[in-house]
Amino acid sequence: MPRKRTTPIPQPADVGSRMDGDLVARAYRKVMDRQELTQAEREVLKRHEKQKEERLRWQYYRSIPQKHWRAMSGRQTKVINEQAARYDIPFGGATIDLPAVVKRFHDFLAERTPRSWPATTTSCSRAAAARPWNDTARNARRWPGSIA
Repeated sequence: MPRKRTTPIPQPADVGSRMDGDLVARAYRKVMDRQELTQAEREVLKRHEKQKEERLRWQYYRSIPQKHWRAMSGRQTKVINEQAARYDIPFGGATIDLPAVVKRFHDFLAERTPRSWPATTTSCSRAAAARPWNDTARNARRWPGSIA
């Protein structure tokens, strides 16, 4: 079954933010005219700017230029495209959809997790289980007179 490569962009669910449109417009007019804002106008303007910033952030996450991805990864375009094809992770195009890459990356890790490991075992305890000679309690039982 082909994977869906797009993830939805979170949208503000606040109905009140849509109703504040006229108050935001009035606040922007006052800012342009260098007038003092009321407390309500300051609050609604701050909330509006925060929502706008969040919306733009998600837009940017979904359209990272390949040039920037190349700089962040430290890999050549050829290597990036080969890895994208080999591991089926969607970072091999002109723009990178970061939410899709992160989702596919975590799916990739989940597919390759050994089934013998319990789900609650942490990576540190897995490493300790793989090296029983580092277990100080076991060493103390083995050599009671030594400092373990």
